[in-house]
Amino acid sequence: MGARRTPESFSRNRCFRVHEKSTEMWKQLIFLFVSIKVSRGVVFFPGNRPGVSSGGGNFPIIGGSFPSGGGSFPSSGGNFPTSGGNFPTSGGNFPSTGGFFPPPGSSFPVQGQTFPVPCNSQVEVFPGVSYSILSPGYPSPSPPWTLCRWYFFVRDVTRRMTITCQDFSLPASSDCRGGPFLAIASGANGYQWFCGENGPRNVASTSNILEAVFWASWASSAASKGVSCTVGLATAAPASRTCRCGQRGTNNPMMPGLETNRVVGGVAARLHEFPWVVLLLLPENRFCGGVLINELYVLTAAHCIRPPALPTNTLPEVVVGEHDRTRADETASTRTLSVSRVINHESYNESITSENDIGLVQLSSALDFAATWPDVAPACPPDALSAYDSANVTVAGWGYLSYPSNPSLPRVLQKVDVQTVPVSECMKQYKKGKVTQNMICASAPGKDACFSDSGGPLMAQQGDRWVVIGIVSFGPSACAQPGVAGVYTRVGNYLPWIIDKIGNARTCPP
Repeated sequence: MGARRTPESFSRNRCFRVHEKSTEMWKQLIFLFVSIKVSRGVVFFPGNRPGVSSGGGNFPIIGGSFPSGGGSFPSSGGNFPTSGGNFPTSGGNFPSTGGFFPPPGSSFPVQGQTFPVPCNSQVEVFPGVSYSILSPGYPSPSPPWTLCRWYFFVRDVTRRMTITCQDFSLPASSDCRGGPFLAIASGANGYQWFCGENGPRNVASTSNILEAVFWASWASSAASKGVSCTVGLATAAPASRTCRCGQRGTNNPMMPGLETNRVVGGVAARLHEFPWVVLLLLPENRFCGGVLINELYVLTAAHCIRPPALPTNTLPEVVVGEHDRTRADETASTRTLSVSRVINHESYNESITSENDIGLVQLSSALDFAATWPDVAPACPPDALSAYDSANVTVAGWGYLSYPSNPSLPRVLQKVDVQTVPVSECMKQYKKGKVTQNMICASAPGKDACFSDSGGPLMAQQGDRWVVIGIVSFGPSACAQPGVAGVYTRVGNYLPWIIDKIGNARTCPP
C-alpha cells in the first residue's frame, strides 16, 4: 500500500470534540510533551468564513450587509424597526467601524479575564474569557441615533454562548421597539427584545453565533443609564457515551466478493474497521488518505494539500465512512463532505527535505459522532513521550497494490501490518539528512505503503484503543523494496502544532 503523489516521484510523498471529556486529551498530551504559550487572537479568515459559501451560515459574513431585509428609520416618533421587524441597513455594511477585534497580532487575555469589546466588532469567543459590551456613554445616556452592533462567534459549531446583563436601565415601551432597546439574535431564530429594567439573564444562543444590537432611539433620555452585559461560552454538555476514539469496528462484515483484494503484502480491511480513515479527493481523479481527529479536522500529509497535488485556491473533498471507492452504498454513514480550508505546516519544504510533512483539513460543518457511531469516529492521539520502537503497527489506505511492476489500485480500503524500525537504522537507508527524528519508519518483508496512500494513518493498538502515531509521507522508489523502510511523519512530535491549529476542539474519550 503506498502513497506517493505520482509514480514519477521517487520520494514517495504518500498521495480529533463534539463530546467533551473532563480532561481534554490532546491538551493533556501537549502539556506532557512541552510547555508552550499559544497566542490566542481573532483569526482573520480571507473572504467568507466556513459555512458561509455553502449557505451554512455558521459564521458571520465579513463585510456582509446588516440586516439582509429592508426597513428604514422612522421619520418621527414611530416604532423602530418597521413592522417587518428588520433593522435598517442605514446605507452601510456591518461592521461600519471596528471590524475584527482584537486586531490580528494583538495580545489576547488569559482565561479568567474580562475583555471589553467596542461597538461594531466581530469577536471569536474562547473558553474561560468573558466579553463585556457597554452601550456608548455608559453609565450615562447614549447620544441620540446611536446604533451599536456586535457579532460573537465560536469556531466549534457545537458550542453555545450566553449573554447576561449585570446592569440594564432603558426607558420601557410596550414591545421594546418604540424607544431604546437591546436585541439579541442567534441562528435562524428572530430577535429577542429587551428594554426597561429587565435585561437578558443567561440568554443562550441557538447556534455558534450570537448577535447583540443596541439602539438608543432618536432622543436621549436622562433616565436611560444604558446597558452593561457579558458574553461567554455556555457550559458544554457532558460527553456522550456513544462517542469513543480509537475503537476499531472489528465485528463489521466483509463486503461480498472483495475478500481477495490485496495491497503490498496486505489484505482488505473489514467494513468500517478503521472508522477514522477518510478518503481525500483531489483534482484530476487523484486522492490521498486522511485521519479524523475530531468532528472538524482531518490530519493528513502536507504534500497532499499543496501544489501540485492541490492547486492554489482549490479545496479537496473528504469522504467519511468510505470502504469501496466505486460504490456509495456501504452504509448511510458514507458521505462526501465539503472543506472550508486547509492548513499546511509552515516549515514543510519538499525541495529541501520531507520533514514537517503534516497538514490539517477543516470540514465546512461539524460531524455528529453520536449519529455516525460506530461507522465514523475519530482516532485517538498518540503518547507524545513514546518512541514506538519495534512496535507492531498497521497502515491503511487505498494506494497502489504494487509499484513499479503491475501497478493497480484497489477498490476497497486495504490494511497491512508492519513493524517500526529505529530511526538510527532508517537514516542509513536514505540519503543523509532525508530521515530525521520527526519521522517514524516501518517495514516488513514484502509489505509497505505505496503511492496514493499519502496522508493515511500508521496506527498502533494501545489496550482497547487505536492511536495514530504516523502519517504516510515517503518511501523507496519501489514499494516494499527489501532493506528500505517506509517513512511516516511522527505525529507525537507535532502535538503542539496540532493543538495550536485546532484551538479548543476536543476529542472523544477512548
